[in-house]
Amino acid sequence: MSRGACEVDTVFEIPSVGEFDEEAAERAPLAGFHLGDGGPDDSRETWFLIRSWSRELRLYQNLARHLGDDRRIVTIAPPRGTRKEDFPRTVERWRDFCLERLRPQLGSNPRVLLGGWSFGGVLALEMGRQLEKDGTPVALVTMLDTRLPKAHPTEQRIARSLPHALANHATRFFETPSEGRGEYLRERLAWQFYHARRKAGEWNAARRNQPAPVYQRPDGRTSEPRDVTEMTPLQKALWVAYLKYQPRECTVPVAQFWCDDSCLHTGDASLGWARYLRGPFVSLPIPGGHLTMFDDPHAEALAQTLGERLASLV
Repeated sequence: MSRGACEVDTVFEIPSVGEFDEEAAERAPLAGFHLGDGGPDDSRETWFLIRSWSRELRLYQNLARHLGDDRRIVTIAPPRGTRKEDFPRTVERWRDFCLERLRPQLGSNPRVLLGGWSFGGVLALEMGRQLEKDGTPVALVTMLDTRLPKAHPTEQRIARSLPHALANHATRFFETPSEGRGEYLRERLAWQFYHARRKAGEWNAARRNQPAPVYQRPDGRTSEPRDVTEMTPLQKALWVAYLKYQPRECTVPVAQFWCDDSCLHTGDASLGWARYLRGPFVSLPIPGGHLTMFDDPHAEALAQTLGERLASLV
């Protein structure tokens, strides 16, 4: 996936209103909106959006329409290929892939604006961390409804956490009448071992690109694990990178734009990130859901909130 140090990709321009060649735009390494001529007289900043999925351009087109042409918008495409070897399997490698395409586009930009929706926000944050480490100022990382990836335990982590899980049930065990304690203990042990085996099995299956095993639940039903064999190579790579991700403290400025369902799911307005963000941080609610936030009328409200935040950086 390496490229020449001086190679600069041409940005595929997409109109903010109307039809465009979606297949060609998806194949392009970079695609954007409100590009202008990009000459020295164009003093607008560029907002770089990281795409981690397919068919995101339609979503961003509607957002770009409502944002207006106050700034250029350039999106960085995810990797393309047909084999698993064509795709990064960790966030760090995915970050480096995107940075390789980003850096030639920076030009004389005095600072960098990054962003991404969903898992793209994770990649944008890690890119911002690396740019800051390399001495490139990062004005803001915009995370569009980006939840902190939930850690999926390995077999070793399950082995360490099992005693703690059992300890959490100790109080309920002793509150149970003595004649029912044996049954209670057998039931809890059965569920603990079921969840431990299932999570470990799904994790290993994802790493090895194999079907996840099916386990019998203690209540007699059959588990229905995620079938990674039905995913596209891009989906599999994203899923594995998601599973492997280990968050770290970060000092870049961050703005999190969250939907109600994500806030309810995570239990806080940072969507799980607060403990790791050590720089300027703002959390802003937006209407709609994780998918519908880009649809009208929600997209107009998102653009207004987002535009106000970007304008405040001046």
